[in-house]
Amino acid sequence: MFGTGPEPYLWAVLVAFWGVGDTVTTYLALTRYGGVERNPVPRRLFEAFGIWSMVPMKAVGIVVIYVSWHAVRDHGVLSLAALSAVSALGVAVTAWNSYQIATANPRSRRN
Repeated sequence: MFGTGPEPYLWAVLVAFWGVGDTVTTYLALTRYGGVERNPVPRRLFEAFGIWSMVPMKAVGIVVIYVSWHAVRDHGVLSLAALSAVSALGVAVTAWNSYQIATANPRSRRN
């Protein structure tokens, strides 16, 4: 399915950071630290359907990434470059969100 070589590891990084890491850190930043989603597409989804709308949004995103990767997977360097870029983006976004959380003051919790 994912082949041999670096692809399985890149998929693991992509799912761990772009899928799970970004989702968890975004949730924490928005719900516990007063963060604001800067990307207008998810921001509108969150406003319309709530913060948990990011879970199906991420699932759709991973499906789109997979279908796109599958279309170019026989093109060696292009396939690896595309998967590497999205994986690196996931790591960068999760790191940025983590930094924002680490340097923020938690807002008071409502009971």
